[in-house]
Amino acid sequence: MPDITQRSPAARSFEQEQARQATIQSRSPLDGVLDDTFLASDPPAMTAPGIVTGGADIEAAETLNAQTGLVEESTSDAPAPLVDEALAANRLWKEQEEVNALRIEVARLQDAVVTGVPRVGRLAIEEIANKVRDRPLTVAAMIGAIAFLTGATR
Repeated sequence: MPDITQRSPAARSFEQEQARQATIQSRSPLDGVLDDTFLASDPPAMTAPGIVTGGADIEAAETLNAQTGLVEESTSDAPAPLVDEALAANRLWKEQEEVNALRIEVARLQDAVVTGVPRVGRLAIEEIANKVRDRPLTVAAMIGAIAFLTGATR
């Protein structure tokens, strides 16, 4: 049966690491800022950032920037030809997409007209045939009147 009082190598290594970290007295201002801004799961970078910004301790960041002489540069006015090309290509792609959608819609409408007109004609003929069947004398009188008017005007 294993001895429960004896610690595992992992536990001993963990305790040694904690003791080593406790003996470190000097900490840079960057360490404090990093502790306040990063989550526990995000390891800090091995190199210091060029410019410290924002975070939990803004005053410490401004102090560190002043000590190192680093100033945040604004790049909003800098020319960006690749970005302009990408935006132009994106606009062109969207316009082409709209043209393709319009072409599809026109084709659909053409199909509707081609198939719809004969159907409308058939429906009109069927409607006339139904009226002739329902009222044959009325339809005969109307045809006679139209024939008389046509003959009288010529």
